[in-house]
Amino acid sequence: MVDERMVLVTGANGFVGSHLVDRLLASGRRVRALVRRSSDLKYVAYGVEFVRGDITDPHCLPAALEGVFAVYHVAGLVASHRNASYFEVNEGGTGNLLRACLKSAPDLDRFVLVSSLAAAGPSREGVPVKETDRPRPVSVYGRSKLAGERVALAFRDHLPVTIVRPPIVYGPREADLFTFFEMIESGFAPVFPKQKFYSMVHVSDLVAGIEMARESEATVGRTYHLASASAASLDGLFGAISRALGKTPRRIPVPEPVLRLLGGPVDTVLPALGVRTRPVADKVREMLPDYWVADTAAAHRDFGFRTRVSLEDGIRDTVRSYRSEGRL
Repeated sequence: MVDERMVLVTGANGFVGSHLVDRLLASGRRVRALVRRSSDLKYVAYGVEFVRGDITDPHCLPAALEGVFAVYHVAGLVASHRNASYFEVNEGGTGNLLRACLKSAPDLDRFVLVSSLAAAGPSREGVPVKETDRPRPVSVYGRSKLAGERVALAFRDHLPVTIVRPPIVYGPREADLFTFFEMIESGFAPVFPKQKFYSMVHVSDLVAGIEMARESEATVGRTYHLASASAASLDGLFGAISRALGKTPRRIPVPEPVLRLLGGPVDTVLPALGVRTRPVADKVREMLPDYWVADTAAAHRDFGFRTRVSLEDGIRDTVRSYRSEGRL
């Protein structure tokens, strides 16, 4: 039976948000998207209702929430050279939206916050991080996402809040990992002194998990990691990319001291050139740990989440999409 009740998606024009919108529309949902006037809407499917606004502006939120039965809060700031901006959006914007829900959608069925494994921080000695572990974010971005989670949990006695933490997400429309695809297409791949391991998830598995978490009563007031059960090594990831591209890249060693030194000079130059990106120093802080591995047992136990797309198949799918768009 098709459920045509209205849902609100923030960040609907982004990588994860646009795939979530596609899934919701395919299941018969009516979808409203809160988007900024400057947003690029090329990935947003036909049939979405738009409300122009920004989560940092409380005045636009009541109109976005009118008649809504569920909110998927995907929007977040991932690139800024001003640290305070991360908190203004990822913490303050989340608080604005939750307060608006209390006033304009008090009977909300669910508020799903899409956070990040960066809020939990890396795992120690390869032991997967559990949702109940003490968070240890290592980056400004991660600390801001954790602050957003804490704001959301402060509302759980008044609104049915669920938090999901994706790890590295890949698939069609992705932009950050694309740098590695470009490198390998150009004939080289970085090699670090120690092997690194990462939890990953294909975007189709992630958006399926987000919807499953929304539908389950067991998830109210709780936080979940949505990732493949097995972590991928960096060599394994680069190998899958190489095979999908049909390349045998030259391996270029990257000593950790070089990584540590990159941030300062690059972060000074890029803003002066008008380049809007996440500070390299903040990215480096996330690259240095050897393990970013999430425990996914709670999501499997509480709502049956498990991934279906293998890394090999998912990378091939991603390469096909990059080539169809002319990016590779």
